[in-house]
Amino acid sequence: MRIITSRTRGHQIKKIISELSLVLSGWKAYFKVAQTKSIFKALDKWIRRRLRCLHLKQWGRSGDKRLRHKGVDSRLAWNTEVVQSNVTDNDSAKLKTSNGVIQGYNGIAMDDDKHHVIVAADAIGQNDERPTVQPLVEEVRNRFEEDPFKTAKLSVDTGFCDEGNLEYLYKEGIDAYIPDKNFRKRDERFAEAERHYPTDRKKKPEKFYPEDFIVDAINETVTCPAGKRMWLKSRNAKKWGIPAIQFQAHAGDCKACSFRKRCLRKEDQKSPRQFVWFKTNDPKQQPYTKRMIKKIDTDEGRREYSKRLGAIEPVFANITSNIGLKWFSLRGKAKVRAQWLAFCIVHNIGKIQRYGTIG
Repeated sequence: MRIITSRTRGHQIKKIISELSLVLSGWKAYFKVAQTKSIFKALDKWIRRRLRCLHLKQWGRSGDKRLRHKGVDSRLAWNTEVVQSNVTDNDSAKLKTSNGVIQGYNGIAMDDDKHHVIVAADAIGQNDERPTVQPLVEEVRNRFEEDPFKTAKLSVDTGFCDEGNLEYLYKEGIDAYIPDKNFRKRDERFAEAERHYPTDRKKKPEKFYPEDFIVDAINETVTCPAGKRMWLKSRNAKKWGIPAIQFQAHAGDCKACSFRKRCLRKEDQKSPRQFVWFKTNDPKQQPYTKRMIKKIDTDEGRREYSKRLGAIEPVFANITSNIGLKWFSLRGKAKVRAQWLAFCIVHNIGKIQRYGTIG
């Protein structure tokens, strides 16, 4: 059964299920275990998990979109990668911190920038924080009689930047500021920031941006930074639902290219580089990430996002340093979430005690 459900076979799911049916029925008849319910229950669970892995493998990067289309909750649909489980706490995850990789949970919160009162919070056992944006926004809306986002601005950390989140915030009419991970590289104020880094710090090779590719709109040709012309793969491609023209580099050019580290996601990547050029120049037809880049790179956008540091970081500093929550002491998502919310309540009590008489 491991061979039949191997993810490297490349067969269709229907064919794999038909092969499994023959093996399972013969296995049941030969070993005479039809009366052993526990064995079949455990085997059924294992086979279903293997088939789900096959589906996600075949879907590739579009797995979360297909799951959402089938009615799966967006927060569950995001979690399509294989996650190593922990023996004592299956809800936790391996998290990258300043002290290395630890097994634990991520505490997130949303507050107002005037009095630092927490209006929404949650604890998650995963590195990916992007699925939490929509639930937190809806939680804040349900908590107030009037929608606060009609007048308030929303500033969110870089780790939450995603096309789906930006589309949701744009359609909801929320004035949000969520920069991409390269926004500081485009800011001239951080041009000499590297001189403050440790000298023994390993410097990652700087990746190429779409602006580094030469696009000839008249002849519909694209030249990569290495000077090689890419071939036209599709004139009717779509990315994020927007009409685009897709180009791809020749496999031989990428294999012998000296810019592999800067151009490809991984140096040992076998597939060649692809490039997408959007046909329209209409700002309303551009991807939401592109719109946010233009918004963040303005003087107003940089000024509004710079306020985030003084709005939410003091909240985490107060909870960890003053109240004393250095780490979560419980196990299980429900218990950890209750502990995190309890400390958030303690934080809010102090703020209410200080600002409760104002106005």
